[in-house]
Amino acid sequence: MVLSVFAGTVAFSGSVAAVNDPVTNDGGVTDTTVIETSNNTHSVELNGTINASNTTNVDYVLSFPTDPDVDLSNADNSTVQMTDSTGGGVTIAGTSIDDTNNNFTVTLNPDGAAGQDDAQVNLSFDLTGVKAPEYSTPNSGPITFAVDNATDGTVEDSQEIGTYTVEDTPAGSPELNSAIHYDDTDDEADEGRPDAHLRDLDPGAGCTEIWEHLSEERDEE
Repeated sequence: MVLSVFAGTVAFSGSVAAVNDPVTNDGGVTDTTVIETSNNTHSVELNGTINASNTTNVDYVLSFPTDPDVDLSNADNSTVQMTDSTGGGVTIAGTSIDDTNNNFTVTLNPDGAAGQDDAQVNLSFDLTGVKAPEYSTPNSGPITFAVDNATDGTVEDSQEIGTYTVEDTPAGSPELNSAIHYDDTDDEADEGRPDAHLRDLDPGAGCTEIWEHLSEERDEE
């Protein structure tokens, strides 16, 4: 499973009340209801306000839930790009993945030259190949956006921007239909199987169909 980040953009807009610590404004993640063990693409927006009048790095941290536990173990996060750096002199210093806590982090570096205390920094990017866990309970958890000033592990502000939900594999899917298989070209070989009395059932048959089939066989006997 490979996770990649592409088409990243950073946009800056006008002033709001001056801030010392960074704050989260809003954000969002798409396609957050997924089928178990599937690989998915999520489009992400993270909008915050940082103090760009100094040179202290700021982390934007996107966190998926750990229960259910999303798989980011083989992540490739090398292609975040910034296309707009007006109004604050902020650049992307780097990105990282913490697979233990399911965090994707973008580190921002203000150069301090612009002297703007309250630069609104908006990120948008796609995460590709994010693998869902197997279905279990609980099957949903929050997706959060947090900001960390000085990248010291202390969260200055955070908010929930979505709910990640894992759904069971739908009944009748190819994975389930393959549970019982017979070779229709060799009936004699199948007769020796302990489950040969089920050979006339359709693939993916449920409990009701199996019960009715067994009842009909008893009536014939």
